[in-house]
Amino acid sequence: MNVLVLGKGGREHALCTLLNKSKTVSTLYVLNANPGMCAIAEKLTGSEAFDHILWLCKQHKIDVVIPGGEAYLAAGITDYLTPHGITVFGPNKQAAKIEESKAFAKELMKKYNIPTAAYETFDSYSPALKYLTTKKPPYVVKYDGLALGKGVFILDTLEEAKVVLDRIFVKEEYATTKVVIEDFLVGKEYSFIIMVHNGRIVPLPIAKDYKRIFDNDQGPNTGGMGAFSPVPFVDEKTYNTSKTMMEKTVEAMRLENISYTGFLYGGFILTSEGPKIIEFNCRLGDPETEVILPRIQSDFFEAIIKLLNDQEVALTIDQQTHLGVVLAANGYPESYQKYIPIGEYRLKK
Repeated sequence: MNVLVLGKGGREHALCTLLNKSKTVSTLYVLNANPGMCAIAEKLTGSEAFDHILWLCKQHKIDVVIPGGEAYLAAGITDYLTPHGITVFGPNKQAAKIEESKAFAKELMKKYNIPTAAYETFDSYSPALKYLTTKKPPYVVKYDGLALGKGVFILDTLEEAKVVLDRIFVKEEYATTKVVIEDFLVGKEYSFIIMVHNGRIVPLPIAKDYKRIFDNDQGPNTGGMGAFSPVPFVDEKTYNTSKTMMEKTVEAMRLENISYTGFLYGGFILTSEGPKIIEFNCRLGDPETEVILPRIQSDFFEAIIKLLNDQEVALTIDQQTHLGVVLAANGYPESYQKYIPIGEYRLKK
């Protein structure tokens, strides 16, 4: 089968590395990918508009498309390609809302009693600020939309919170003006990603990533500053509870008449009260993918096809520890220079 991976980051590179080992993949294609990916897959170029992606799929007889990033899914790539007979391993636009809207995800968890932090949702500055004054720091403010993993603000003072609210509601630096303000949870975070189709789930290995830019959880949130897998503090009881929570989420979406196919990411935190879900993503995590997928010894693409055909899937997992380290440009996650060749990059003290 011919497969097209959409996206050009480390996550997609790791995905291509594993797919390239599959005996079921005839030709692996990538669109506008980075040089590392192009060493193991055939590069396609041009617009990433959906009509051009469809044209490429027809030209190269693509059987399966796997979108790496949430932007494709939230924009409806699955809805666009599926009627043309192209299989997309990723949720449709309606299901991708579980990541696109933090308010939707929180409401779903609240309705179906899936443990998460207490919260309120606001669409204007004054009520949001008034609510914050009733809370104690640190304050957790989440922009209700896609922000490449950088839409969550953990703030130590009310003044810092005012600045964030000003950016969202007054300066309108984001696409929509809605926020979720939730209680700060204390505990150890970890990521639990599953593959889903027709209510059946296939768990992938647990990983832990580091979201804040500096050591000791200091600085702003990022898209991820490194990860490792497996995670020693996630014992059997915690794992089973987390798995049940993910299953309950898939069932909750079914009860809401939302069909889910693809990767579903649960961002967990192990609190004194047990596991709670901080957030959901509708795709593979980054940088978690870079340490999760190398642990999978099975034919990964064959596992995806079996799942799509409603067959049982059992993955063989390497028990060795895998570690991922991130090199970030100066200024990240705010304003920073892009496309710097790594060989020319110099750290500034």
